[in-house]
Amino acid sequence: MSSSPEVPFRNVIRKCWKGFNETRHLVIFGDSYSDVGFDACGYDIDEVTEDNPLGVEWPGNPFCELNQPNWVGYVAHDRKESDNPLLVFDYAVGGHTVQGVINQVNDYFIPNQESIQWYPNDTLFVTWVGINDVGSFVDPERAIRELISLQKDLYALGARNFLFIDVPPIDRSPAGLDLDMTPDRYEEWNSTLSTTLLKFSQEHDEATVLLFSAWDTFTKILDDPAHYGMDDEDEHVTGRRIWFDDLHPSTWVHKVLSGEIMSFLHSHTPLANESEGEREGVDASGS
Repeated sequence: MSSSPEVPFRNVIRKCWKGFNETRHLVIFGDSYSDVGFDACGYDIDEVTEDNPLGVEWPGNPFCELNQPNWVGYVAHDRKESDNPLLVFDYAVGGHTVQGVINQVNDYFIPNQESIQWYPNDTLFVTWVGINDVGSFVDPERAIRELISLQKDLYALGARNFLFIDVPPIDRSPAGLDLDMTPDRYEEWNSTLSTTLLKFSQEHDEATVLLFSAWDTFTKILDDPAHYGMDDEDEHVTGRRIWFDDLHPSTWVHKVLSGEIMSFLHSHTPLANESEGEREGVDASGS
């Protein structure tokens, strides 16, 4: 099977990253893979508390099995009983493209961001988008250029810790198989994202920039379902342990994904001291 494209990007840790355990605020932008049903108009901001970390009753209303969490819900739940529970502000909306993420940031996050009371060193900004862009045949270079311009705006506001997630091999989903999709366009998106993030990191010398590969996680699951407690036939069938429907993964896959994302974040420890300047992290697959 196809593997994650060879890319030049390396994760970079800088002084405002205090480690995932010290991260207090998680601000998420994206599409249905991250959507929990948070009120993007900002009316739920005061509802985000340590007892209600999603701002909606856990696990929210994600695009997976009824009353089951997606990766965001799993991450929030994992930290709920810790000494530093996460407060999650999830602006992701099902069906959104990069243009939708631009709206999430400009129309909903920025006007309400002061109410969150976040700080550069306790907040991680997560962006996972691209599946719907690729499906709509947009130009990846243009879309990702617009996405990175948006990150520059967040940086200007004080954001310093960024996590990006690339797109999974949707060509291997039931929808992709039915439509005889090939991996080329998804690989092109991921390669373009990686290359553009390298430039963003180089131009913003206080930014911790991390890239996690959902491509690699999904590929591992689809190549060896039994290793993850799933059946081989689950790879092609909806309503089982891999695919909730023809395009969205099950809560089982989200659980695996959340575990790998958290392990990836924990593997990036903070700098020993500020004089260290910066340090390269592990690669996008966490190795």
